[in-house]
Amino acid sequence: VGLWIVSSWFLGEKHFFLIVALVTVYGLRAWTEERHLSQDPDYQAYKKKVPWKMIPRFF
Repeated sequence: VGLWIVSSWFLGEKHFFLIVALVTVYGLRAWTEERHLSQDPDYQAYKKKVPWKMIPRFF
């Protein structure tokens, strides 16, 4: 993500804001998918076994 933002800045503001928008959309998609999956009992059990979501030991 960081590389996309840094490299898109050198390509111009239009590309920079496009990448920021795409990263935001994908972040929202992941958040809504997590909310949806959290309703499933099997997924709740999986979440108890795997406490970290995207970045191990951080988030």
